Amino acid sequence: MLYDDLTFFDLRSLEAGNTYNVGKHYFNFCKRLKDTEGELTFAYTTLANGYFDSNTRLTGGDKPSNVKSLVNETDADAPRHIAFEITGGEECLTDKEKNFKVRYEVFCDENAKDLPVFTASNLDLLSDPCAPKLTFTHATGCPVF
Repeated sequence: MLYDDLTFFDLRSLEAGNTYNVGKHYFNFCKRLKDTEGELTFAYTTLANGYFDSNTRLTGGDKPSNVKSLVNETDADAPRHIAFEITGGEECLTDKEKNFKVRYEVFCDENAKDLPVFTASNLDLLSDPCAPKLTFTHATGCPVF
């Protein structure tokens, strides 16, 4: 359960689909994974490193932060939806001043109760390579109260 400004969202049903992947990026909701060093993470990516692939933590095991209940910019009559981020990832490879984090934005569609299918169009890596943004539409993006 996440909330902002007395608007509550229940993301627990997304846990049933763990682990979601987009290319070499892997995301979890509610359930934390242990990486190869035993650190907890909600998201990681597999990067080619010479002969072997290695995992890079995009988040830590912390709770979601910067939770916002948002009004749909293109449809003012649409229900509010949720955006949040999870921080605590490893040092970003493209900007050594930052650590990785993952931003999420879940738009409301009360009819979309199946598990979401993620593709490259759901993942924005270009606006900030140190903070990929996963967007999708699902019933969990609708306020529960």
